Amino acid sequence: MTERIEKPLLTIAIPTYNRAVHLDAQLQWAITSIAGRWAQCQLLVSDNASTDETPAVCEKWRAQLGDKLQIVRQPGNLGLAGNIAFCINQAAGEYVWTVSDDDVMRPCAVTTVLAALSARPELALLHMNFRSVDAPSGRVTKDRFYKHSEDRYAASAITLVEECLLDNDAGILFMSVNVLKRALAVDSLSKWPEAAQNLALPMYVAAYVAARGPMSLLVEPVCDAMLARPSWADRDVAILFKEIPEIYRQLIKIGYDRRLMHKLIRKRVKFEFVIFKALVKFLLKFPFEFVCTVPYYLSAIKD
Repeated sequence: MTERIEKPLLTIAIPTYNRAVHLDAQLQWAITSIAGRWAQCQLLVSDNASTDETPAVCEKWRAQLGDKLQIVRQPGNLGLAGNIAFCINQAAGEYVWTVSDDDVMRPCAVTTVLAALSARPELALLHMNFRSVDAPSGRVTKDRFYKHSEDRYAASAITLVEECLLDNDAGILFMSVNVLKRALAVDSLSKWPEAAQNLALPMYVAAYVAARGPMSLLVEPVCDAMLARPSWADRDVAILFKEIPEIYRQLIKIGYDRRLMHKLIRKRVKFEFVIFKALVKFLLKFPFEFVCTVPYYLSAIKD
């Protein structure tokens, strides 16, 4: 008789590329935080064809953990969004939590997530608060990203996601604080395959799953977002002016308020001096992509 293998409740997936030191620390955090709850958790690392010591770090931990740690080394670089999409598709858990390899997670984060998922098994999205830290100096730039005084729950989550986006869309964009119902996350990727080339992918997937089920927003921070170490620094202007607006256009298709999404698109091109310089940088660096964004803004302005 074949023993039935239970599906884990949660997959903690770490997409990584050329950050061996940070990955080592993140695996230490994950393993310590999971502690004796391996029946509930899968730990997955997707190495995006790193050229540094990342494979050695992975092997060090696999030697200690055996099959508790699943490591996939990609034969070629999928890009950050492609690697996140791979993690979502590869996950075995009922929920998938893609954690950045360099954000500083709180020791209690896994306990917090498991407790929240167990308390509300109907959740489609668990979204969590965080602290913002300037990586080079260690200075805390924002003690709490969301200022709410108590946890929030929404059985119909679109309105709560819209509220978060209107407040500051960097919250929903931050993948390390989104725990997703995996089946819905996989469905989001199949509905829009081009999402795997969009670096704002975490925003799209989180908003998609929230449009199809309940959402909780926890006010206690679970991690420090380390600013000024982005994996996408060479595409910052493309993300700001093309890829995020592209996500907003997709959200209209899945039930988000059209006028609000257009308002959020328009907010990105207020003609202040700093924004104007960024737009010029975008035009010079990515001329084709700049031209592709023009219809987004024209439709938003007309609305």
